[in-house]
Amino acid sequence: GSDFARGDGGSDLIRGGGQSDTIFGDDPFVIAATDGRDTIFGGGGTDNLHGGGKADTIRGNGNAYGVDEMYGDDGRDDLSGGNGVDFADGGNGVDACVAETQVNC
Repeated sequence: GSDFARGDGGSDLIRGGGQSDTIFGDDPFVIAATDGRDTIFGGGGTDNLHGGGKADTIRGNGNAYGVDEMYGDDGRDDLSGGNGVDFADGGNGVDACVAETQVNC
């Protein structure tokens, strides 16, 4: 079903389920969403964020020290890294990206 998950201090790995998930992270953080329309928020540090097979919204929320890597995979994804030097790969589909390095956007 639809899930809400929050990672707090320390290293976290959170995987969303097959429905629409909302996931918040702290740093360092790795998220792997799956097949729903997912909303993912990274923490204040370096994050590795992966969307699923549908339209995902991914926010790195990085600061000047964080380097966020965001991967939209399939679907119409909206990726934004925030502050810091960020990388966005929208994957397949028509995607919107805000990052210093953009691929498939």
